[in-house]
Amino acid sequence: MLHPQFITTEDQGGTMHVSVVCVLRERDLVPLRERLAALPRHAITVVATADTTDGILHVVREHRADVLLLDPALDDGLLLDRWSEEMGTTPVLICYSASEVYAVPAFHAGAVHYLTPDTLRDGLAVAIDRAVARLVRYDREGGNGNAAHETRAPFHCRVIALPATDGIEVRTSEQLLSAHGEGGYTRVLLQDEAPMLLARSLGEVEPALRDAGMVRVHRSHMINPECVRRIRRGKTAIVELVNGLEVDVSERYRGTLFDMLQIRIGRKQDLG
Repeated sequence: MLHPQFITTEDQGGTMHVSVVCVLRERDLVPLRERLAALPRHAITVVATADTTDGILHVVREHRADVLLLDPALDDGLLLDRWSEEMGTTPVLICYSASEVYAVPAFHAGAVHYLTPDTLRDGLAVAIDRAVARLVRYDREGGNGNAAHETRAPFHCRVIALPATDGIEVRTSEQLLSAHGEGGYTRVLLQDEAPMLLARSLGEVEPALRDAGMVRVHRSHMINPECVRRIRRGKTAIVELVNGLEVDVSERYRGTLFDMLQIRIGRKQDLG
């Protein structure tokens, strides 16, 4: 796992090492990566790329990214809607899209800049400078971007609180096998104990499950990728978990799941 850190070499305007996750359409990824690499003032490392927002918060957290460069059109602005609540102020958000319809939601989510193809040439350097300024401010306030993550994100302690009918059940993330939506309820399968039925829909508990490392593979199913034993490819991909349970994988989520598993078994260095 990568743990990039940013450092300042001067009090004002110094060179910084900044780790970036790019979530962009494939046609935009190559030119943007080239422009990032050519920026003169800062050393940019693209630690992961993807062309979908599915599972991307897990990737951002796993790589401890300083900046997320996002095309909000990939999911019609859905990630922007929940960005402030789930990620807060770090990593710093920069948006890039051919459409300006997402500009207002982007700034409401805390984005430091909104780039379009027409403004990219001169605007990318400005966007990175703004991101760096925010990171420096956090550093002076007692911690860099990664330190800010640690004060906000429950995934570092590797436990999850599940809302049961008579209280809150706490389990380690490693105990989670899968979660399945059943109307307004969610059935959570656990290792070495009986399933737990939550009086919440899968959509309601999905943010907490994602923080615990789970990934959506179907409209009604999430799984712990560390518990996958086998994948059968076909018209519909099927994953077999360590408990023998088989779960369908929708076409929409298949690429994200395969990329995550390839990272875990060392076949790829990023999502590009």
